[in-house]
Amino acid sequence: MKLCLAAALVALTSLHSSAQELVGVKEYVLASEDPLMPIGATHQVDDNSNMTNCKLKITVGEQDLGGEMGKNSKEVQIFEYLAGDKIKVTNLKNRAFEKSTIMGQAKAEEEVSAIEGRMVLLKKPGKKWVGKLKGDPVEPIDHENVDDEIKSLVRSLNNSTAESAEIYGTGPHKVGATWEFDPKNVPGMDEFKIVKGAMAMTFVEVKELNWEPCAILKGTFTINGLPTDETMAGLDAKVSGEMRIALSLKYLRDDNIKGDMKVAVSGVMEPRAGVVIDFAMAGDLNAKRLTAVLSPKKGPL
Repeated sequence: MKLCLAAALVALTSLHSSAQELVGVKEYVLASEDPLMPIGATHQVDDNSNMTNCKLKITVGEQDLGGEMGKNSKEVQIFEYLAGDKIKVTNLKNRAFEKSTIMGQAKAEEEVSAIEGRMVLLKKPGKKWVGKLKGDPVEPIDHENVDDEIKSLVRSLNNSTAESAEIYGTGPHKVGATWEFDPKNVPGMDEFKIVKGAMAMTFVEVKELNWEPCAILKGTFTINGLPTDETMAGLDAKVSGEMRIALSLKYLRDDNIKGDMKVAVSGVMEPRAGVVIDFAMAGDLNAKRLTAVLSPKKGPL
């Protein structure tokens, strides 16, 4: 009888200890409808994407064109958070290098955006951010390119809070938690209108980055979508892969993102009247965003 009581006492003690540990598990909020801004801080954001092993099959009328291509894009921006409603963005670099071989003919070219080297002032007079180019006027030939870059920047800022709330929810999460969400909010998919898909996110751990605690998350996804470029109407896209995210727990912002994806696009399009193209492309896409906190002298702290 004493042995049974002793065993029960040990079990109860162990159970009580485990219960205390469970009660003490910390929960973290990963998104808010009104996140803090790092007012007074300066950040450098590096965006890189690299498409490799890309195979092409193109049929125009009776002519079959086959080949391969690769593309590397790089953006470097300096964000100066001047006030809660004012951000200065300096575009240090915005360019892409593409090489291809079609029917044995090799081609390589670099495209530099007209926004490179220019500064954009973002303001929030109401609930939405707006952007305006500062500095020397833009050549007429560059107006469309610059306007598109500013629109993309503004759209990203205006959508980021709602997208984060959809991805992470505004309630608390424990380390180890896994949840699913609508893939239309997958970051970095502005070139596609998401039709269907699935995505799951796992809260892996908390670690320090840029001298502040960050949530480390891992997501896996499969997406079917349509290109937003009107000249590519008729094509279907499928993107699948995984991403790893470091999210600032202070400012509830995705500071670092790394994604490894498989991309396939196929269908029949008519980029201009009378020109019908049967198109298929498949390749690997690696994307990475890194955020570094800078000192007033524009160097890493």
